[in-house]
Amino acid sequence: MKIILNSFIRTFDFKGRSSRKELFFYILFLVILLLIALIIEKTFLVSGGYSDAIWHASLYMRDGIIFFSLISLIPLICLSIRRLHDINLSGFFIGIPIVIEIGLRVADEVLMIFEYTDNFIGIVGILIFIGLVFLCVPFSHKKNNKYGKYIP
Repeated sequence: MKIILNSFIRTFDFKGRSSRKELFFYILFLVILLLIALIIEKTFLVSGGYSDAIWHASLYMRDGIIFFSLISLIPLICLSIRRLHDINLSGFFIGIPIVIEIGLRVADEVLMIFEYTDNFIGIVGILIFIGLVFLCVPFSHKKNNKYGKYIP
C-alpha cells in the first residue's frame, strides 16, 4: 500500500528514479480496480433481478471505479518515466508508443473510409504495449546517473 501511495504522492515528479517493484505493484493495483469494476458490472448490472436501488448503487460504484482508474493513468505515466530514468534512459521514450498509437488510430480511421478492414492495426498496438513493458523490465542501472542516485 505504501508503494501505491508513494506513486500518487509523486504524481507530477518527473525527476528521479523508480524501481521495477514500484511500477509493477502500481500496474497490479490498476488491474485489480478494473477487475472489481468488471465483477460489479457482471454481477449486478447484467444479471438483473435486483431492486432499482441496488442497480443504481452498483452503477455509480462501477462508474466511480472506472473514473478513478482513468485518473490513475497520470501517475502511471509519471511512474513509467521515472522507471525509464532508473534504467538510464530518457523519459521521452514513453512518447514513442503514444505517437505510434495515435498514428495507428488515424490510419485506422482513414482505412475505414475506404472500407478496408484488417486486424493489423490492433496487433501492432498490442506489440507496442508489449515492447513498452519489456523496456521497463531491465534491472536498475547500478550506478548514479544524471537522473538520480542509485538506491539498492
